[in-house]
Amino acid sequence: MTKRIKNYYLDTASIPDIDALITYIEDNPQYSDIVEEAKNPKKTSEKENKLTKCGKNIVNLVIANPKDFYGRALVSKNLEQHSRITAGSVSVSSFFNFFMNNPLLFYAFSSFGIFSWLCALITNGLILRFTNLCATATSARKRGNRGWSNWALGGTISLNLLQSLVSGVGTELMLNQSGLSQLKAKELIEEQKARVEELKNLDRPEYEEAKALCEGGERELNSLNRGHPRWDSLYVRLYGQWGEQKKDWSRVPLEQLPVCRQSERLRTEAFKGYETAKAELEEKLLDRNRLGDDLSFLQYAFPVVHNANFKPNGSLQSGIEASRLAILLFIERFARLDVQNMAALGFPGLFLLLSLLTSGFACAMTIQHSKREDVQMSFNDAVQQQRDCLLEELRQQL
Repeated sequence: MTKRIKNYYLDTASIPDIDALITYIEDNPQYSDIVEEAKNPKKTSEKENKLTKCGKNIVNLVIANPKDFYGRALVSKNLEQHSRITAGSVSVSSFFNFFMNNPLLFYAFSSFGIFSWLCALITNGLILRFTNLCATATSARKRGNRGWSNWALGGTISLNLLQSLVSGVGTELMLNQSGLSQLKAKELIEEQKARVEELKNLDRPEYEEAKALCEGGERELNSLNRGHPRWDSLYVRLYGQWGEQKKDWSRVPLEQLPVCRQSERLRTEAFKGYETAKAELEEKLLDRNRLGDDLSFLQYAFPVVHNANFKPNGSLQSGIEASRLAILLFIERFARLDVQNMAALGFPGLFLLLSLLTSGFACAMTIQHSKREDVQMSFNDAVQQQRDCLLEELRQQL
């Protein structure tokens, strides 16, 4: 090919104008394949070029372009290589965060049905693209745009830190669905206990009034001596005759009962629903200990509550709720973390550490890359102007 190009220049060097050159090429059998290709261009070439261009555009959307990490004024082979490494580290850390964050975004859009994954991918892709753009802008730091570059640096660091923290939550959502379901089941069981206890706090004015009269009468009775003339009458008003202590008061109408007997009956009637509900719940909780599985117990003891919160396979109905529980569980693990309990974080902790390391080193490399002298020179307008003048002088000499 090199020999042919050389021969071509030797053959055409003496041709005076473009029309004569075209005529020469068309009449020369040596270039018949070029003429044929010009007359009948491949129909697939244009399509292939469009596909190639489209593919490159898609790749450039999600992968940091090394050529954007240096200017055009003065570029060495060493700078090109190091820019490729820096851009590659940024792309790897961004892609790692992309995959770790996708489960959380998927659950956030789970109410969208079949479009959940599409919405999650688009949102995550935009975050990925913005992260790469911030890294590129950080590398393009030069005199005159340092404020702009500093804002990009702030975006790079904050986005990577946030995505690293979210990666642990995303791992919980991917790998610990059963644990999240158990945690939700436990919360729902505690809610049932709280609802039973709330039955004691219902407004019962008749009972409260009778209770107040009984307690006031007892205080007055205790303040009197046994031989006081009012002691016997007060005791009868509160409890009845002394010989009626063992009497069955259940058949006596309420208005004929002594004050404290009224209070006792009203209390029994008021808390009858609470006592019944509490007894039923305590009986069910015995089965909870026997089963040893909160989700199975909830399905058995409270099927309506279970079906409202869980799918048939045991996973949570609400993606928002699953995300909340994943965040809560991840924070709880960190709160009780100590040196001897590092393994408690499991895979979420591992992926969090990997994300922090890849993102941290990528940010550090980007920052140091932007401070290099050769990078600064590649963006220097004065250097570019001198280069252009030198090339123009060389062109004129040639």
